[in-house]
Amino acid sequence: MALTQAATCDGVGAHLIDVQVHISSGLPRVTVIGLADPVVADSRERIRSAFATNALKWPDQRITIALSPAEQPKRGAELDLAIAVAILSAAGDLPAEALAEATFVGELNLDGTLRGGNRSFAIAGLISRTRPGSRVYVPAPDIDRWALVPGIRPVPITDIAELVAILRGEQVPTPVDRPTLPADTQLYEELADVTGQFGACQALEVAAAGGHHLLLSGQPGIGKTMLCQRFAGLLPPMSIAETLEVAAIREVTNEAESALSRRPPFRSPHHTSSHVAMVGGGHQARLRPGMVTQAHNGVLFLDEAPEFRRESIEALRQPLESGTVTIARSGLSATLPARFQLLMTQNPCPCGLAETPGGDCRCGPLARQRYENRLSGPLLDRVDLRLRVRPPVGTVAADRTAVVRDRIAAARERGRPRLKKAGFTRNQQVTARILRKQWPVSAKVQDFVTDELGRTGASARSRDKVLRVAWTIADLANSDQPSVDHAALAVTMRDPK
Repeated sequence: MALTQAATCDGVGAHLIDVQVHISSGLPRVTVIGLADPVVADSRERIRSAFATNALKWPDQRITIALSPAEQPKRGAELDLAIAVAILSAAGDLPAEALAEATFVGELNLDGTLRGGNRSFAIAGLISRTRPGSRVYVPAPDIDRWALVPGIRPVPITDIAELVAILRGEQVPTPVDRPTLPADTQLYEELADVTGQFGACQALEVAAAGGHHLLLSGQPGIGKTMLCQRFAGLLPPMSIAETLEVAAIREVTNEAESALSRRPPFRSPHHTSSHVAMVGGGHQARLRPGMVTQAHNGVLFLDEAPEFRRESIEALRQPLESGTVTIARSGLSATLPARFQLLMTQNPCPCGLAETPGGDCRCGPLARQRYENRLSGPLLDRVDLRLRVRPPVGTVAADRTAVVRDRIAAARERGRPRLKKAGFTRNQQVTARILRKQWPVSAKVQDFVTDELGRTGASARSRDKVLRVAWTIADLANSDQPSVDHAALAVTMRDPK
């Protein structure tokens, strides 16, 4: 009997797997149990050939391979190495103590060499969270990516013979250089290019500091898209945990470079994007994350949002609330991360000339109403900041991107202890119960918000969102509590009129 630790991918995440091997007397036979797909079941043939090529003895007895937890489906060839090591240990060819506190990940070729995989970050992130400090034996071609992940000790393996020599103490593992995360070389458009739009730039800063969703409306050419395109440069770098989550998603979508980058993702789909392109699809063996998952821990920008198909944009309602998206298809059921920040722009009417001075708008009242109704009330109610962008006033340029980003980073750092105590990372994520029970505001602020929103018949969700924005404004102002002025600015930023 032998036990080894392994991991396998599922969707954009990974699962830890215990590989148990039992060798008993009887006719030679290999049985794999534990909801293994055909790729996993075929591992016995790959391992048998690898053993023969490298002069390792294959037990001519009954071999039972159990993959636990039994109810968890197992897919992919990453379990090859763990199964091979467990067979050798059960046969008495490897010391059991060498397997303790170690994880084995990798696919074997028929000649015993290890094939590089494309899901390193998903598995590495899982092991670093659940088994910090453990040794992980991985294919040598993937070591550059594994070495970037903190909290684990990766050991590069070229073939099964080298692994056996290391586990027996006959060979010293190859040293691994631990490089730092790659420097961010991406150039962002400069916020200082924007002139005469103090209110809109202030809304961008508040949205970036608190992770709030933002809708900018106004006439064409007024600078809505220009402002949103400069939003990505305002966001501080992601944490290590967030970086690993994003890297695992990029591996699934086969982006050209899967190297770790701490810059938050910025996705801007075309308005003709389908419902499946937005939320994801595929089949169980080949899951394709949608835009809401590709924008996880980052920004999803919908330019001219009313032009998107209704089913595509309405599909954002659940992810905006829960931070996940559940895909249910014939032969597919998966829950993917989808905690993103939503930016949207819209014109005042289909032709866009309704508010243009001297503009010849030919849209009738019914056409305008249909255009406005393309963004439903429940969706807009989930948007924290709704700002009407006015024509530029004066020629004063906005602050430089780096200066604003530093202010945003300082505001997030100020609110971090408060958020960490409640289990959140952004003000936008705070639940209504925590907001009211653990973050009470003064009676003056409560009365002001109630009176202001009572005039418009706003929902209870709107009141909570105004308070969340007020807390963000207070963090930017280096204040311990939201004041009436902070709440007033939050109310103003939520009123598109």
